[in-house]
Formats: sequence, structure tokens, C-alpha cells
Amino acid sequence: MLADSGIEEFNGPQGRILYVLWQEDGVPIAALARKTGLAKNTLTAMLARMEAAGLIFRQGTQIDRRQVLVSLTEKARGLED
Repeated sequence: MLADSGIEEFNGPQGRILYVLWQEDGVPIAALARKTGLAKNTLTAMLARMEAAGLIFRQGTQIDRRQVLVSLTEKARGLED
């Protein structure tokens, strides 16, 4: 369906991640795993690929250095429509 629509920037499982982030940006990885139904190890690998593609970025929080928030880039925001 994505290919038929000419969308090549992300695949189906990555679309699940983007959908959650389009609803709420700056989500902790644990919450993202819960909301997408993806295992944390699977999610971590997918996030690395998405970060390399310029779709998301990860940043630590000042409150808890162990917590990492996932946010959209402008490129990913432009793909929402």
C-alpha cells in the first residue's frame, strides 16, 4: 500500500512508530514499545534505521539520564499527510 502510494521513506512497521509520534511527539522508548506493540530490542534497531534516514531523533532527559525520548524530525512531520 505504501509503495502504491509512492511512499518510500518508511516501511509498515516504521509507520506504526511514526503514527504514535504524530499523535504525541517526544515519547519515551518504553512507552513507544507499549503503544506500538513492538519489543524493545526490535524497536531499538528500527529507531536506529529511522534516525539514520532522518525521520526521528533520540535525546536523553535531564531528569533521568536512563530515559530516552523519541521525537520526529521536520522530514517526518512532512510525511504525515
